[in-house]
Amino acid sequence: MSRWLKRAGVAQNHRREDLFLEIMPTRKADAAKKSGPNPKKKIEHFYDAISPLWKDLWGIHVHHGYWRTGKESKELAQEQLTEELAMRANIKQGARILDVGCGMGGSSIYLARKFNAETVGITLSPVQAGIAAQAAKKAGVNSTFIVMDAEKAKFAKPFDVVWSIEAVSHLNNPKNFFGLCERSLRPGGVIAVMDWFEAEGLTASQSKKYMGPIRRSMLVPSMTTRTEYLRFAAHHGFAVTFTKNISDQVAKSWDLGMEIISKPKVWKAALQEGKMLVDFLKGVDAMRKGFSTKSFDYGILIARKL
Repeated sequence: MSRWLKRAGVAQNHRREDLFLEIMPTRKADAAKKSGPNPKKKIEHFYDAISPLWKDLWGIHVHHGYWRTGKESKELAQEQLTEELAMRANIKQGARILDVGCGMGGSSIYLARKFNAETVGITLSPVQAGIAAQAAKKAGVNSTFIVMDAEKAKFAKPFDVVWSIEAVSHLNNPKNFFGLCERSLRPGGVIAVMDWFEAEGLTASQSKKYMGPIRRSMLVPSMTTRTEYLRFAAHHGFAVTFTKNISDQVAKSWDLGMEIISKPKVWKAALQEGKMLVDFLKGVDAMRKGFSTKSFDYGILIARKL
């Protein structure tokens, strides 16, 4: 643990013991009880715990930034990532959009405002849904947020677009996302996805070395390759119209991430919540290694329902 605190810049300014003295043991026990063995409960608890702090440090978007020049602020880069996906998906004015893994509502609110869209965001986290609802009310947009399991979700009224940024890889089986799209989209409707992937062609040892730590720390045990997503899309009746690796444009997110986790209050919060959030902070370095070794693929996928 001490090498991680030191790497994050915490140990040089704060004694490790000082951080641990402020931890309430019952908080750690409660966190373990809340998360339990169920992967979805772990994800729910993780985002319930981290979202208020994440909003303070990173902003309302729970995703990477997209740097066109490398000089943009993180806030502009995050909005540019949303713009990039919207452009690739050719979002139309007045569209009805389902935002899967909506986080704190950043994408939903942007799409509602930019395209006069009706957006429905779903998340496993009640805390995220509450933050998103407050932000949408303040923005005065037509956005609704629901606590719902995407793998079981059903809607009576079809959507024009199913949108998801960095959420599908959290599912127990990413293939189930394409089943959701099949039953939720109108004919001709569009899937717009940005997600985390294992690079094509890794050996088993490379996958274990570079991707294993990411899967564990970032709660994406079922993360697979973009080729698998293409296969899932075809199986559920979609034609892929665009796909691209944009890792070079988003990798800077984790350099900024290392700066953010140098803040003592980040480690203090993580230690209070328990092992899961501490593992997440350790995973920041694993993400940087995934990008630097080209083992990790941050990709876009656009598909149309046939």
